[in-house]
Amino acid sequence: MIKIVSFSGGLGNQLFQYLLVVYLRECGHQVYGYYNRKWLIGHNGLEVNNVFDIYLPKTNFIVNALVKVIRVLRCLGFKKYVATDTYNNPIAIFYDGYWQDQKYFNIIDSKLSFKKFDLSAENKSILSKIKSNISVALHIRCGDYLSSSNVEIYGGVCTKEYYEKALELVCEIKNVMFFVFSDDIEYAKLLLNLPNAIYVNANVGNSSFIDMYLMANCKVNVIANSTFSYWAARLNQDNILTIYPKKWYNSKYAVPDIFPSEWVGV
Repeated sequence: MIKIVSFSGGLGNQLFQYLLVVYLRECGHQVYGYYNRKWLIGHNGLEVNNVFDIYLPKTNFIVNALVKVIRVLRCLGFKKYVATDTYNNPIAIFYDGYWQDQKYFNIIDSKLSFKKFDLSAENKSILSKIKSNISVALHIRCGDYLSSSNVEIYGGVCTKEYYEKALELVCEIKNVMFFVFSDDIEYAKLLLNLPNAIYVNANVGNSSFIDMYLMANCKVNVIANSTFSYWAARLNQDNILTIYPKKWYNSKYAVPDIFPSEWVGV
């Protein structure tokens, strides 16, 4: 049966969507992609295939035309051929959502690997320090989480108290070195009292994915309620501890079932 998976959001969400593609393929379906530029414009566009060694599903004008028809029918109340995060319709053709659920990827996420890419001299130096120390990655997400459309859902979850509790656990490990990643480094410096920390601010725009790569090489990950740092920790091959916020949203949405049992919720 033909399935069409829509790609939207940033790199972390695109990873979830790609893994749904893999899941549907392994269920025997022929899968196509739907790449609406308007749905991808908020971050760096479609980038998951540039960062990871993967093959995205093909698309064509027939697929795009079919999605337009399905979307019109959906607006008219006919949702027979649509699946969403909250409505997983088994006869769906069009899959529109983020698919944050381990049942779609718990076994297959090991198939994800970063592409080989050149690092700047600054990033090479940071990576060397990360690998030669008991490195702790702390991710503080601001940016779009503070926009009027997102703040009520995502804002104010990873508070100063969250990071303080996480640091109490981290400091049980001796001789750690902190690496702070954020889209607002000045705010991160005010939030955390870590005078000897390395604040990573070299990667912006189209190179921001390198922060995910660097975090994925640290020994400890303290993540935000963000799929970006979630995947950094999930793809980490050397990790000894991951701390995540047990509260993921400020809204009616349930906490997604995406956290390995060995991770520590705060």
